[in-house]
This record gives sequence, C-alpha cells and structure tokens, in this order.
Amino acid sequence: PWPAFPGLVGEFVASTGDHTSYGIAVKASARNFVFNKKKYYEDGKNVVTDHSLLVPFVTGGAFGAFYDDAPKALAKGESFESEKYFIVGSGDVGSVLDVLNQIRAVPTGRLSGQLVDAVTGAASVDAYVVVYQRTASGRRAFSHYSAKAEGYFSGTLPAGGYSLKVLGKGRPAGNFVDFDITTDTVTSLRLESTPPGRIVVHVRDKQGRKLPAKVTAVGVYGPEYSGMSTRDFLFDLAAGESFRSSDLVPDDPAEGRTRRFIETIGFTERGRAEVLVRPGSYHIVPSRGPEYNLAVTTLEVASNATVSVEHTLARVVNTDGWVAVDTHVHSTQSPDSPISLDQRVLSIAGEGIDV
Repeated sequence: PWPAFPGLVGEFVASTGDHTSYGIAVKASARNFVFNKKKYYEDGKNVVTDHSLLVPFVTGGAFGAFYDDAPKALAKGESFESEKYFIVGSGDVGSVLDVLNQIRAVPTGRLSGQLVDAVTGAASVDAYVVVYQRTASGRRAFSHYSAKAEGYFSGTLPAGGYSLKVLGKGRPAGNFVDFDITTDTVTSLRLESTPPGRIVVHVRDKQGRKLPAKVTAVGVYGPEYSGMSTRDFLFDLAAGESFRSSDLVPDDPAEGRTRRFIETIGFTERGRAEVLVRPGSYHIVPSRGPEYNLAVTTLEVASNATVSVEHTLARVVNTDGWVAVDTHVHSTQSPDSPISLDQRVLSIAGEGIDV
C-alpha cells in the first residue's frame, strides 16, 4: 500500500552476459526507501537493510529502482545526494558480488568448485551454479557462478549457511547441495551435472534444397503433475531457466496430449538446426510458417547422446503475388529482447517471412 510500491527487494541488482556482467548497488543510507518502509517489505523472505533496492512491478515500459527517500523540503542553498555503484563483472553475478563485498568491507570466505558431467566425467563448461542463502523461512537466491575453463568456478560469500544447485541449457536442474562459508576459509566442492541430449534436424524442400525452418521440441510432462502450475515443476525462473510454454489444455492424467509443453525451439542455418534438451521423449516438429506443411518425428534422446532426423517440407499454400511481412520485430537492440541479430534473421527466414 502507498507510500510503498509492490516489487522485488534485493541488496543489489545484477545481469549476466557473454564474458561481461553488470551490477547496480547503493550506499547505505538513513534515507533508504525500503528500510524506511520496513514494515511493508520485511516478510520473512526479503532481507531489508539500509542499502536495499526495490525493483517495482510494472506492466510495461522502462522503469528504475527505488533506493532513497528525498528530503521533504530543502532550504535555499541546501542540497542532498545519493551514492550508488555501477559494477562490471566477468559474465556472472558472483564476479559482481566479489567487488561489492570489497566496497562494503564484508567479511567473507571463498567458495571454490568444479563442475563435471555425471556421464563422461568431463568438465561442464556450459553449466552454471545458483547459490541460495539458507534462512529460517527457506532458501533465497543470492549469487550465480558460470563455469570457466575446466569447469572451475569461485567467488566470495559472507559467512553463513548456503545451498546451491547446478543448471545449464538442456540440463535437468540438480538437487540442492548444502554447504557453509566461514570467514577467511575456502570451501571446496566437486559437483556433477547431467549432460543434455542433442537433437540434430535437417530440413529440405521437395526439390532437395536446404530449407530455412523452425524446429520445435515438444515434450509431455508426467500425469503426476496434472493440475499443477508449470512454474512449480517444469522450469525455475528464479534460477535463470527459461519459461517453457504449455498447451493451456486442462490436464487429463490419462491423456498425454493434454500435458504438452515446448522444451525448446531452434532455427535452421543452411538447412540444419541443433537443439539441446533435457533427456527424455519428444515430438520434433519442423515448420516454415503457414505456407508449408508440418512434419513430426517422435524420438527419445538420452543424456550425452545425439539423435539426428531428416524432414522434407512441402509448400501447400500458393502465395504468388503476395509478400509476407512483419513490421514489428524485437531483437537484442531492444531492452526487452535477448535475441541476437543473427538469430532474429534466422527466425524470420524460418517462419517464411519475406520482409
């Protein structure tokens, strides 16, 4: 309720990227917006401090974060200032947190670990770790480490109890692993992760030419999850997993076709697409917009295995004299889209769009 706003409370905000990550934090202040409205925000899960940030819930558009209350009045010649920190890391949240711990002079210990594939024993360089603080009310996401060369990761954490789990594209989320951090001490862990399955799809037209196309991997979740919200078992947004769309059909435990979801999508480049999926059974559906027919292959792929399929798509709608156009397209140059320009071009071609 006013004068507070609904939103997410944190001690800093960070984003991850390819070899570069960014963080924003604020200096401790007696005017801290969240701290001065502690009764609204402290619910047993949120940790409210004099350096908290609030990221409000909004329906759209660009928005900022609240961190300081402005004075109610300023006399002539008076001024006030707020201090915040912009931190550049090496690609993960942990590298941002390392700098922030130094700025705030937080006593820390070090977490050091290595990620390896459960099947091959090789280093899992495409996996990452999400670290959670253990509190009286449960676990709260706190940091994130990307596996570097040979699967190693490392970073500083304040003393206390933590949990972590290993994730990655196409990898089933690992179980929680509990550990403790002691000041000026290194805690070392060796963690296993289930490798993804790999599906390679070749798409051609009736004349045998390599075809731009979209490839969708459709899975079916188990009957034991019927009636549950997919966010409770199919993906974990707080841990950095992508949203997985479901069929929106009321679940029937006896009918698998009522429990379908999209595991991932890909787009062909020179007629070939490769997607990573969690081990399991999938319907692979190549398509090229409304002008071409659909093809479906049902297959099963194991962890660390590769399955290849080939499909031929035929044009079934005559669009001579017409041009397919999409005049509103987002990509990485839009603040709300993570899709690179190269991937956007492939997606446009794969959907059969001409302009």
